[in-house]
Amino acid sequence: MQNNHVLEVKDLVKTYTIRHGLFQRGYLRAVDEVSFYVKQSETLALVGESGCGKSTVGKCILRLIDLDSGAIEFQGQEIQQLSAAEFKSYRKHIQMVFQDPLGSFNPMMKVSRALIEPLRLRDELSNTERKAEVIRLLEDVRLDHSFANLYPKQMSGGQLQRVGIARAIASQPELVFLDEPTSALDMSIRGQIVNLLLDLQQEHNLSYVLVTHDLRLVRSMADRVIVMYLGEIVEEGQAEEIFNQPMHPYTQGLLSAALLGEESADRQYGADVQLQGEILALPPDYKGCKLYRRCPFAQDRCAAEPQIMEEIVPGRRVRCWRAVEIQAEVTQGE
Repeated sequence: MQNNHVLEVKDLVKTYTIRHGLFQRGYLRAVDEVSFYVKQSETLALVGESGCGKSTVGKCILRLIDLDSGAIEFQGQEIQQLSAAEFKSYRKHIQMVFQDPLGSFNPMMKVSRALIEPLRLRDELSNTERKAEVIRLLEDVRLDHSFANLYPKQMSGGQLQRVGIARAIASQPELVFLDEPTSALDMSIRGQIVNLLLDLQQEHNLSYVLVTHDLRLVRSMADRVIVMYLGEIVEEGQAEEIFNQPMHPYTQGLLSAALLGEESADRQYGADVQLQGEILALPPDYKGCKLYRRCPFAQDRCAAEPQIMEEIVPGRRVRCWRAVEIQAEVTQGE
């Protein structure tokens, strides 16, 4: 693993058992041989519709659930095979900001206590130093020290999310997992939280894994983007490349939906591609392209054979055998 890779995920597979009626069971492969890396001080965004598998990937990284197969390496150490006691020493290095700020806090616990808890992961701090660190953390997220004495219900959603960010950076992690960090907030507050996250990333050399379906948030924060559909990565590349020249039909469809109603001058390449219907469950023995029944460019071959991730240009991978051809079609149609 290269020295600047904080996290590396290799061939991650996670399958869930699902019930059909009282006696029948089926299996859903929520994550299907997913591989990626995260560099030091960069933001990697995992994007896609609900049900695409991006949150399951995050839960595996955080060891909230066990994976079926594959490997997850943090700073060169495989962490999925560690015992709970062994993994405890890594917990302070990998933290999370939750989607729902109010739901992520104990309503009976003051902010000061909520922040002291993760500070216990830093053995070098005395009790007195931890109390002083609480004030410094509040200052880091642009809150007055008086917030330390408040309960969660006494704060606004934006203020509480700032505390959630303070809690995430309290243990001085290298990697922070951001689970839809602005989706529960008012539009007027979202930009402030994004700017705060970007400032803290620069100040503390943080790496972010951002899980979201909000492409505007991705455009504001991400360095690289991974697009997922039904458990698979379908496109990967630099954020600017993904937005300016999406190559997979699914990525083009996501951009089209995100930019719906905007003036034509503000719309990006491929923004007129429309996906058909919604995410559809596939039979377990299906081997073709998972987007086949929704893709406006589909051909018979797409349903007959697996789609392979290929590097079209350096750093740009796409899971579509027609990617270059489709790119030309869309370009000509603009």
